Amino acid sequence: MNTLKPPAASESSLDMLYQRPGFLLRRAHQLSVALFDLHCGALNLTPPQYGVLTVLSHAQGI
Repeated sequence: MNTLKPPAASESSLDMLYQRPGFLLRRAHQLSVALFDLHCGALNLTPPQYGVLTVLSHAQGI
């Protein structure tokens, strides 16, 4: 039994898109990468490189 209803006439396709968790997760990732690039782009670091450097800076004895 299909319980999905078609979208109401007032709902645009973008409204439906912004209700999908997968789409919102992807947008959050895009925004976080853009912010990282904005703040760290001049250092020529990738997010994984930054993560490794952060872990190493907190590791005692290395």
